[in-house]
This record gives sequence, structure tokens and C-alpha cells, in this order.
Amino acid sequence: MNDRSSHEQAPRPAADPRPLPRRSAPAPAGARILSHGLYETRNVLRNGEQLLVSLILPLLVLVGAHRLESVAGGAVPGIDTLVPGVLALAVMASAFTGQGIATGFERQYGVLAHLATTPLGPLGLILGKALAVLAVVVLQVLVIGVAGLILGWHPEPTALLWGPVTLLLGATAFTALGLLLAGTVRAEATLALTNVLWVLLGAAGGAVVPLDHTGSGALLLLPSAALGEALRAAADGTLAATPGPRPGGLGHARLPRRTKVVQMALSLAPVRRALSGVLQMLRAVLDPIRRRLPTRITPTTRLLALATLISNVGIMVTGGAVRLTASGLGCPEWPRCTPESWTATPEMGINGAIEFGNRLLTYVLIAITVAMFLAVARLARSHRPLWARSLIIGLGIPFQGVIGGITVWTNLNPWVVSLHFLLSSALVLLSTQLLLRVQAELDASAADVPTPRPLAVGVRDPLSRGMAMIVLVAAWAAVIAGTVVTGTGPHAGDPGSPRHGFDPELITRVHTLPVYVLCAAAAVLLVRQRLLGDSPARRRASWWLVVVIVLQAALGYTQHFLGLPIGLVLLHMLGSALLMIAATVVFDRHRARYRTRGLTAGAPATATA
Repeated sequence: MNDRSSHEQAPRPAADPRPLPRRSAPAPAGARILSHGLYETRNVLRNGEQLLVSLILPLLVLVGAHRLESVAGGAVPGIDTLVPGVLALAVMASAFTGQGIATGFERQYGVLAHLATTPLGPLGLILGKALAVLAVVVLQVLVIGVAGLILGWHPEPTALLWGPVTLLLGATAFTALGLLLAGTVRAEATLALTNVLWVLLGAAGGAVVPLDHTGSGALLLLPSAALGEALRAAADGTLAATPGPRPGGLGHARLPRRTKVVQMALSLAPVRRALSGVLQMLRAVLDPIRRRLPTRITPTTRLLALATLISNVGIMVTGGAVRLTASGLGCPEWPRCTPESWTATPEMGINGAIEFGNRLLTYVLIAITVAMFLAVARLARSHRPLWARSLIIGLGIPFQGVIGGITVWTNLNPWVVSLHFLLSSALVLLSTQLLLRVQAELDASAADVPTPRPLAVGVRDPLSRGMAMIVLVAAWAAVIAGTVVTGTGPHAGDPGSPRHGFDPELITRVHTLPVYVLCAAAAVLLVRQRLLGDSPARRRASWWLVVVIVLQAALGYTQHFLGLPIGLVLLHMLGSALLMIAATVVFDRHRARYRTRGLTAGAPATATA
């Protein structure tokens, strides 16, 4: 009784006057989608590779094709045709290639599975990606449109109405195709296929260059052809004219007043079915081959990387020999050697043999780059920088061939010849980086150094890093100016080929300016490294750069005062390749973000450069 009464009379604890914390709730659906769209857009703008494909390459295609149109005349479409076509190419890059690659790797790394469980949801994820694509498309339209207006593009006022509609439909269609591809095959295959399809659809699918409606057949059903035609029709005002039926047009009996946008929509369904079937066939064929590929970096990998570098340098030197021996038109046609023959004939003499021999070396280069790519194909996830560089080098070889064909078609125009040489220099740069990274992996393993180990080993000094950047930029400037000097000189590749109209003395002096900057940067770098006691690898790279600069300068002045003899000019071209290698090594030793991650495919990815 006492216990009960005492229990009943015990004071109760006072209530906590502080309010209970409010449970967090997800943001509204619109805010979630907008936030994810901004996140995706920032990722695209921060990714140098995506910006290169989505914006820089289409812009280069526009400027280069316009320049080629002024040289080759009616063989190349005019600026009013080129600008809408390049816009179609850019939309395909951002919507199809960019989103396909990004989503493919997000799927492989489990990012999509994680986001699907958040309040964003699958639909919000797709809409956010769509917003990012539209934001990039707006940027592309502004940049390419302004460039087109500067080059003389004159769109009709109705393009302001129909252009956005066409771009929206095209971006939606190609985003869907990119996501379909990303959800069907592995991320590595998505990366390869989207890039290859982008090149093929852009070059031969009616995006940039209009197709012939009488002889193109099934190519007119491609979404790239529909998008290119629709943008060209929107720009020139014919899309708003609602034309009547046209003989041979798709669905002209059922849609007598159809537009090109309807044609694009009708073409997507069969393309999607065909693409799914092709992907299944490719997967069935390639999976057994893929399982037999190496999963480890070995000395053979280093040998293939070295062979890739040597072969790219070799194709530069042999190409120079073709020009210096006046064999540039030894094969007057491309891709055939003559209109009737794929090979050189005895009647063509030594010039035909030299030119055809240089073309045959391209196949050797292709074989080496394919072997290099297969050696690192299964390392794509753990050693993506190696895989990406080998892939880009492999894709660059066909571009070399196409530009070589354009040089023949334009009678060895010096600007096109310079572009050919500069692409080879870029491939030499990538091959050097590839070899450095493979060597770093083997050295780290041999020294039993725990990973990750940075490629740029040494004192982190802002001055040295700045000088390394100046070295690479000055080396590129010297090579670019050197191609202009060569285009002004007497070695045209054929007696009837055009030359630059610059003053040889003046353009030679311009060529020496970046060389002086390069010498100054190399000298500052050597002094700074000695004061800091920097790593031996960096000091060796700087000394090799100085040796190459001295030899190049000696060759350059000697050939200039001796009247440009062929042998010395050829050695000078070899020296430009060695200069690119030395400048790249200096740059990577000071600024590369690459870190080793072991020799096997199971190592984690820790860096991307």
C-alpha cells in the first residue's frame, strides 16, 4: 500500500521544452531534376575529352571545311550547308557520344543503381541528363552559330522558329540512342562504338554533307541524315514551306505535307531494331576473343608502346620523303593509286613507287596500333589512361589517311599538308605519353614501390611546372610555324602544287620566335632543377630537350644557308618529331596527374590523365 501510494505520488519528469527535430523531406521533383541537370552539365564542361568531341572538333570541322571550300571550290559544300551540318554533328557528339559514354561507365561503376534508390529516381535521372544535353546544345549553337556568321552564314529568319524544334527532336533521339547503347553493352564497348558511329555517321551518314536523294538508298533512313536535312531545311527556310509529295520520298502517299522532322521520327524505330541486332551479334563474336586478351602489363606491352611511337615517327619521316622527292602526286588518285588500279604501275616510275610505299606503311601502323589496343583492352577499367590513348591513336590513323586523300584531291595544298603533319605530331605526343605510363608501371613494379606512385616524381615547384607548360606550348608553336615555312619553300611535293605567298625570310624569322622562347624555358628549367635538387628523371628529360633543341637549331640554320638540301630538310623533319617527344616527356615529368595502379587488371583506378 505504501509502495503503491509512494509510486503514485512520485513527481513526473518535466516535458522537454525544445521542439522535436523535423524529419527531412526530399526536395520537390522539379528541384531534384534541375539540380541533377546542373550537376551533369558541370561534369561535361569540366571534362576535357567531352569538350573536345562536343565543341572543339565540330568547330575545327567547320573552319577546316570552309577553308577547304575556298580552295577546292564546288567540291566542298558552301558555308550555308556546312553550318547546319556541323550543328548536327555537334548534337550527335553531346547527345549520343557524350551521354552514351558517361552513362555506360556510370552503369559499370554502380552509380546508376545508387541514384535509382534516391528520391531522384530513374525518370528524374533521365530528365536530368536531358537537361544537361540541352544546356550543352545551347552552348554549341552559340559558338558554332557565331563562328558561322563570322564565316558568312546567312540563315533565314524562320530558322529561329524551326531550328530549336529540330534541335530538340534531334537531341532527344540521339540521347535515347546513346542511353540504349549504354544499357546494352559494356562501358568499354560503348566508348568504342559511340566514337566509331559518330565518325561514320558524321562523315558518310548525311549529317555534315547532304546525301544524294537518288542514289543513297537506305542511308537516307539514318537519323543522322534526317537531322542534317532537317537543320539545313530549317536554316534555308524550306522546312516552313510544307512542300507537297516528292517522288521516291518516304511515306509521300500517306503524308503528302510531311516535313523532314517527320522523316527523322519515322527513321528511328528501324534503326533502333537494327542497332540492337548488330550489338547482339558483336557481343556474341567479340566476347570469346576478349576473354583471351592479356590482363597484365608486361615487357611485351612496353615493346608495343615503343613500336607505336617509332611507327608514328616513321610515318612522319616517310611522308616528308614523299614531298621532298616530288612524289606527292606519284599516285594521282585516292584511295586508288590510279583510276584503274589500287597499286602503282611500272609506267609511274620511282615517284609512284615512293608514294605507294608510303601508303603501304599506313597498314603496318594500323597493325601495330591494333596490337597495342588489344594488349590493354582488358585493362580499360583499371588503367583507363592507357586504354584511352591507345584507342585515340588507333582512331587517328584513319583520319590521317582521309587527310592524306584530301591532300591529293587538292593538288598538295600546303595548308592541308600542314594539317596532315600536325595530326602526326599529335599522335607522336599521345604515343610518347602511352610509353611513359607503361614504363612507369613496370618501373614501379620492379622497384617494389607501393602503388599509387605519381609519374611526376620530384619537388612540386610552381616555377618548374610553369616552365614545363611553356616548353610544350612553344614546341607546338615552333612545329606549326615550321609547317608554314615548309609550305613557303621549294619542296612542294609536285612541280605544279600551290605554295604559300609569304616572304621566305620573314616567315623563317617568325619560326625562330617560339624557338627562342623554348630555349629560354629550357634554360630556366635546368637552373631551377639544379637549385632544388630535383629528381634524376626530370633532369634527364630536361637535358635531352636541350640536346634536341641544339641539334634542331644547327640543322635549321645549316639547311637555310645551304639552300634547303633534301637530306638536311628530312633530318630537320625527324628532329621536329624528336622535339615533340622531348617536350612531352618534360611536360609529363612535371605536370602529369597519372599515378601507377599496378600491373594487373584488378587494380583500382586512381587517376585519369
